Amino acid sequence: MIHIKIQKFILLSAFLSVNILALQAQPTGDENSEQISIIQNYQPILADAVKLNFNPELPGNSFEKPALSYQLPSRSLDLPYQSPSVRPLAMKPLPLNPLKNVYAKVGAGNKALPFIDFFVNSGRSGKYNNKTDHFNWGLHGGFINTPSGIENQSYTELRTNAFVQYYVDKVELSGQVNYNQDNIRFYGYNHDSSFSASQVKQIYHFVNGSFEVNNAKKTSYKIDYSTKLDYSYLWDIRKHREMNPVFKGMINKEFDNGHQLNIGVLLDYTAYTFDTIKANRTILSVAPNYKLGDDNWFVKIGLNGGVDEEGFYLFPDALFQRELIGKGLVFYSGWYGGIEKNNLKTISDINPYLSDTLSFHNSRSQSRFMGFKGGSQRFSWDARFAQKVVDYLPLFVNNKWDTSKFNLVYDTAAVILDMHGEASYTVNEKFRLLISGDFYNYSLKNQTKAWHMPTIKGKLSASYQLNKKLGFTADLFAYNKSFAKAPDGSVITLKGIVDINIGSTYKFSDSFYIFVETNNLTAAKYQKWYAYPNYGFNAMGGLIMTF
Repeated sequence: MIHIKIQKFILLSAFLSVNILALQAQPTGDENSEQISIIQNYQPILADAVKLNFNPELPGNSFEKPALSYQLPSRSLDLPYQSPSVRPLAMKPLPLNPLKNVYAKVGAGNKALPFIDFFVNSGRSGKYNNKTDHFNWGLHGGFINTPSGIENQSYTELRTNAFVQYYVDKVELSGQVNYNQDNIRFYGYNHDSSFSASQVKQIYHFVNGSFEVNNAKKTSYKIDYSTKLDYSYLWDIRKHREMNPVFKGMINKEFDNGHQLNIGVLLDYTAYTFDTIKANRTILSVAPNYKLGDDNWFVKIGLNGGVDEEGFYLFPDALFQRELIGKGLVFYSGWYGGIEKNNLKTISDINPYLSDTLSFHNSRSQSRFMGFKGGSQRFSWDARFAQKVVDYLPLFVNNKWDTSKFNLVYDTAAVILDMHGEASYTVNEKFRLLISGDFYNYSLKNQTKAWHMPTIKGKLSASYQLNKKLGFTADLFAYNKSFAKAPDGSVITLKGIVDINIGSTYKFSDSFYIFVETNNLTAAKYQKWYAYPNYGFNAMGGLIMTF
């Protein structure tokens, strides 16, 4: 009897366990949630060292209006009666939700006096009636002036932009003009001596205009096209001059089976003059590629070929991607190459403290990479390994006769290995976290070190919206030591840093906010460029207005 009771107890326990497991296996409702993975060609570049930036990123509104395409599935309805025919007397216009047309941010701080940034946009207005989405224009302006921490450390930055977009039938026409001014001073000298501002000043003026023609809707043959003509002119008070017209064109053909054929063309001309030095350089390239695939994989095969002053070049343009475990685990690999333009504009954007005599060479680069990535509704990650081979890698060393200025030097056969990892976590719109890091290894032919380029970089960014009114942001930047070349040829070690920035925004109403931003909370002392100390701790506060 005891054995019989034990057997009944075991059978009853097994029965209850099976039912409990079945209940636990019921769907939770998340199985059908969709995840969107945005895929684009990987183009690794050498990340610049972190610098103090008093022009914060602007939240918000984009002035460009994307062309949207909607597809509504047809559905037959069984109606219980035949509706009478009614002749409409008038069509009532649909109400439009108002958009903010003006954004302004003004502030001041211990290292910024004043700071101004504003946007004006045509937005959405009833005065355009049914042509509301056919026309748009906008203006942007920004200005910041920083006082000196040490003699002649101050600088002034001005940014202006105006743009217009107009849609004609199936074509989008757009254009813009820009004027930027950077007023800096060569303060990287021995401060046992003293110089006036006029003796060490440098002012860059940059004017740019562009005109684009793109298809705004799909053509009958499923062909997309875009063309852009861009013209820029750069000059400074030391009599450098540079003219740079560029033409870009692209045609994309989508086939019924989902395959795509892309053809891109580029014509880039640069004319540079200084004193008696004149240098003209032209890049002409054609880049066709073909893309095919399915829902969980694709491959792109193409070439990038053309000519420049160094002669003919031909590089691969290939990318493969395959889902291994849905969107949670994706493998990708690629190999591409091309020409990286080096001229006065691109080089001065990296380092504005340049010597008068400069020699420009375009860089020819090839990148081979492979990695894994994945994501879920809240979490995403990416880990990859890349090898970049660069002919004429631009580097900076201090001028032998004037250490406050930098000469442009090149390594003619650099090999750069990069191990990159990043991850992000998001909880609705309340909390966001992003962490990324890179480890670089440089193998050089002509230079002893990769001057002013650290081998380890890391970044941590977070934002938290406490409630509808109060929000916080935090950023941590870190990189290890780098190296500079002294005028006597010796190697100087520049120590690494950890830089912490914290900001907060409080909303008084739909139109008024106040903000506070602090940078370099640890007051870390470091030099991005040898002989140029940073600004140290700084803070700024002010008002944000939207109308």
